[in-house]
Amino acid sequence: MIYRSFSVNFFVVICLFIFLKEAKMQTSTGSSSSSSSSSSSSGSSRTSYHTDINNGELGIRMQYDSKTQNPKMYVTIYYDTETTSATNFFQQQLTDQVLTDFTGCGVAWDFIPCGTSKFGNTGALTCLMGDKQCEFDKIHACVATMLAQDQVKVGRFVVCFFNNNKNVDQCLPNVGLNSGDVHACAGPQGQGANECNAFNTQIHPNGSQTPPPGTSTGSSTSAGTTNFKGVLCGQFANVQLQCNACPALAPPPPSG
Repeated sequence: MIYRSFSVNFFVVICLFIFLKEAKMQTSTGSSSSSSSSSSSSGSSRTSYHTDINNGELGIRMQYDSKTQNPKMYVTIYYDTETTSATNFFQQQLTDQVLTDFTGCGVAWDFIPCGTSKFGNTGALTCLMGDKQCEFDKIHACVATMLAQDQVKVGRFVVCFFNNNKNVDQCLPNVGLNSGDVHACAGPQGQGANECNAFNTQIHPNGSQTPPPGTSTGSSTSAGTTNFKGVLCGQFANVQLQCNACPALAPPPPSG
């Protein structure tokens, strides 16, 4: 009886050991798979587009980043105020309606003025197209700084500026800014020149004449300056995102 009891107990212990070992292996495998899946989802789906005209007259960067907590499409536009390329772009491509439509698709905008304006050897702001550009670029730098937390409003000011004969005072009330405050910022005693040079440094770090390293990966053509909506819709398609601004990517209508 003792021997039989010992055998039964030994058999139960062995079965219990095997059961616990298999359970531990399954838990480990499940944890590994979950970790791998999480890593894959947090480190993938990153595409980019970049184009630049004459080292800062007009530049466009588009990038989708799923590594952030709230993945979205990031679009940066850098420009100056007195070149034909920027004027044509904001009159024909990035209109107020396009800005509204893609904001609705979750685009995070960033508008950076002073693409070709910076401090020269004398410490004064120098601009590619002369004093008039310096005057306007400082105003845009002040607006971009004052509205730094609301890039959609910055975009609306820029679009208004280029579509209303560059009438600054007509566009400022539309974005909630006081004309006197902006002109004071852009004046001789204001910080407009410093802000403008700081924005230029974002585009040309360390005084380089090319955009920052790592921004020109992926597709890099001038198509974005003549078919901005099409190129941006292509970026949405690349990452399989729906967007009402892109007919082919609009979500299907509700059934019934």
